[in-house]
Amino acid sequence: VGTIHAEGIELLKASRRESLLLITLNEGKNREIRRLVEAVGGEVIDLKRVSYGGLELGTLQPGEFRIVSSEELEAAFPGAPRATGLAG
Repeated sequence: VGTIHAEGIELLKASRRESLLLITLNEGKNREIRRLVEAVGGEVIDLKRVSYGGLELGTLQPGEFRIVSSEELEAAFPGAPRATGLAG
């Protein structure tokens, strides 16, 4: 299966009932955070992605979206191939 590796784990809240963690991955694989937490005897109840590459969720609420400019994409993912011929 391979090694599960987190760049960083920060404990934001802890109680007897639940804990809130901020887990940073360099490269996420399918269900990696769930497997990582299960490996230490925990269970993931809710999971929320707060950033992807150099893009951050910020204040967007569930169901909201915003248009990301080509300049933001280039800054967030330098060297990534650019899409051409897209309308908009």
